[in-house]
Amino acid sequence: MRRKYCILSFLIIITALNFCSIPLAVKALEDNKSFVAIADSFIDEGDPDANFGGFTYLYVGYRYNWTKAFIKFDLLTSPKNFHKAELRIAFTYVENSSLLEIYDTNTGWGEYSITWNNSPIFGNLIASSYIPGDTQLYEHIKIDITDDLETITGYWSIVLTLANMSLIKIAPKEHAPPPTILYYYQTSDLLMFGKTTLVGSIGVVIVGVVFYRLRLRKSKRS
Repeated sequence: MRRKYCILSFLIIITALNFCSIPLAVKALEDNKSFVAIADSFIDEGDPDANFGGFTYLYVGYRYNWTKAFIKFDLLTSPKNFHKAELRIAFTYVENSSLLEIYDTNTGWGEYSITWNNSPIFGNLIASSYIPGDTQLYEHIKIDITDDLETITGYWSIVLTLANMSLIKIAPKEHAPPPTILYYYQTSDLLMFGKTTLVGSIGVVIVGVVFYRLRLRKSKRS
């Protein structure tokens, strides 16, 4: 009989300990890393040899003539395990509702040397975004560019244009909030245990131990 109770108590304890080791959830710990533009400028078709690096705004659209904005980032230290990437730009002026188009381009241009005549040609269309006329100014809008940055590990350059005859002004890197790329990535996993499960399991262990000791005393008296 004594051996029977010992085995029963042992099984209760083992079961409770195994139950304690089962996590109720796995929570991913996330972080983010931002990269502010390292160079930006706009070009003006009406003044094809002029450079506008360091200008107060980045003009995009029709301002007496067509304008386009170039922005460059250094992504050499970007996280490799990111699951989302956003381009964030802020408007300081929106004339009318507009369709913003963003293309990638080569990075061989300089902020204080790029002009309409020497600007690089467009690459692939990265994204297009509808910009309402009542867009909140001086606040970042977010454009998903996750797929476009999967293989980018160094300098990355884009050009912004409008598909309709309107005008927008974008805050440059010298002014807040500047053009920024934000990466979201997972750092580790955290095992989360439920309080009820843990407390209940501990309770089962205590009951098993008490039960075992009581049966042991009773068997000694008999």
